[in-house]
Amino acid sequence: MAEEFIDRRRILTDLSEKAIDRVFRASERVIREYWARYKNRDAATYGDYLDRKGALLSSVRNIIYTNKSTALYDIYVPSRFLPNDRTADQIINMLCENIDDPKKRPTHALTIVGGAGAGKSFFMRHAFFHIQNIGSGRIPIFLEPRSFNRMILANLETRIFDDFTSLGTSITREQITVGLRSGLFVLLLDGIDELKIGIQSHYLNEISDFIKKFPLCPILISSRPSQKFHSLPTNEIVRIGRMTEIAATDLIGRLEYADNTKNAFIKLLRGGLYNTHYDYVSIPLLCTIMLLTFSDSGRISSKRHEFYEDAFLALWSKHDIRKEGFEREKFSGLQKKDFLRLVAAFAVSSYGRGDYEMRDSDLRRHFEQAISLSGITCQEDEFIQDLTISTCLAIEDGPYIRFCHRSFQEYFAALFLSETDDAMVGDLIEEFSDRIEMDNVLQLALSLNPEKVEKNWVLNKVDSVASSIRVMGDDIGNYVNMAVGQQSSNNELAIVMQKIRILYQFSPNLSALLAAYDAAKHMGVRVGQITNRSPRGRLFEKDRSNFRNLSAHLAKKYRNQSSALQTLLRWSAEASKEDRRNQEEIS
Repeated sequence: MAEEFIDRRRILTDLSEKAIDRVFRASERVIREYWARYKNRDAATYGDYLDRKGALLSSVRNIIYTNKSTALYDIYVPSRFLPNDRTADQIINMLCENIDDPKKRPTHALTIVGGAGAGKSFFMRHAFFHIQNIGSGRIPIFLEPRSFNRMILANLETRIFDDFTSLGTSITREQITVGLRSGLFVLLLDGIDELKIGIQSHYLNEISDFIKKFPLCPILISSRPSQKFHSLPTNEIVRIGRMTEIAATDLIGRLEYADNTKNAFIKLLRGGLYNTHYDYVSIPLLCTIMLLTFSDSGRISSKRHEFYEDAFLALWSKHDIRKEGFEREKFSGLQKKDFLRLVAAFAVSSYGRGDYEMRDSDLRRHFEQAISLSGITCQEDEFIQDLTISTCLAIEDGPYIRFCHRSFQEYFAALFLSETDDAMVGDLIEEFSDRIEMDNVLQLALSLNPEKVEKNWVLNKVDSVASSIRVMGDDIGNYVNMAVGQQSSNNELAIVMQKIRILYQFSPNLSALLAAYDAAKHMGVRVGQITNRSPRGRLFEKDRSNFRNLSAHLAKKYRNQSSALQTLLRWSAEASKEDRRNQEEIS
């Protein structure tokens, strides 16, 4: 083992030396003089970092592997990327091309976007190792922005320094600056969307400054989709694609799970399940959850919130989800219904503060809040044991505990919203609505309890949009300005409209509308010249119709509901009167 460790460290040090040799030839005189003095020292430093970081990134956990880790490449299924259906390695190779003139680089920054469970983090880990193997002469630096949430604000150079030192690798700030200036490094930022709302703008500005300050240093970012990335300079946005049937089958086959269950599920996939449930089995996380719930109940869920509900039931009832049978021990003594209420309250508390990783003090704060919110009592340590051991809903990761996947935290937070008193839920939804672009809490809450979300939040928002549409009449030009936020008096309304578009998955979405608006500006077409008959005008007309139709649908839905309730009350009152008359006649 010691010899293997030495060989691995030597290989990584040699790799670092070759990377330094590459940039040495193309660097300015000051940097060449620096490398002439410190090449051996720096190669050893970077080799040490690659070894230590690689040991952390080479093993993973997910909903199947919660109590133990598994090797990344035992379960990694390569993703494809849109547009142009590129492979993962093509994306990485393009980013790392050895073009030392920043003006000739195809892109300085690449943002990989995808929804929850699309495989972004697995791809980013693969990128860390692939960059070392392709002979690009670059050294990958891997950061998880969620760790920034517990640090004071700083620039990215400081965050890189912190990452080296946290691994026990000795490094100076000069070494980092020289590596960035010379293009020695590739910066990987996995999960920008996991930054707390209050510090997102700071780090997006830092990324923008970083791209300008270090044009030779490629940067690879992963995130859930957001319009915020469009403002980054020289940034290309690439979408992670859905799994093919072959990839989904490959993923299931790789998981450490009962063979008879895997074989039965793969047979279903090949027999038509992939086509009938494409929106679910083409996403790695949901495909894995479907295997889990299929093994427990044999049921194939048709709605997304049902996946998480069924997953909870499976995790609650099984002792080891890689085996069959065995009932779990419950440390807290809580019944399933009470435990679920407590988890939902714990999730909404931690989600509300943006705590995705929690130390002991965070756990205590959110547990105490959950007790108050739910009215359910138990011992904190027993609840945490049930969360991490009995149900595997959460994972211990060093000194931190986090949900086995962030989407589970969102589901339980949505569950809490769906059962919250009407007097409070509107304020909570309004608070959480600012995150709607990057998470699924409100979408899940709408699926769980449409009436709760629509009557306490959506109706007022849609009515305000519909009212503004009526005031401006049929002039599509005025609507265009309102829809894309170009009227200073209507900026808040434009934000509301975007939230509704996301919640109800309107087509066209804001990206399509902004693209049409920018194209018109580029061609010198004034907004007032856009007509309902032009292709761009028809796009905005469809958007306007979406809001009108939703407003009319909700008004009719709840007007009919109110009328039906009034009729029910009248019938009940009439029946009571009839009963009293009958009683009087009998007596």
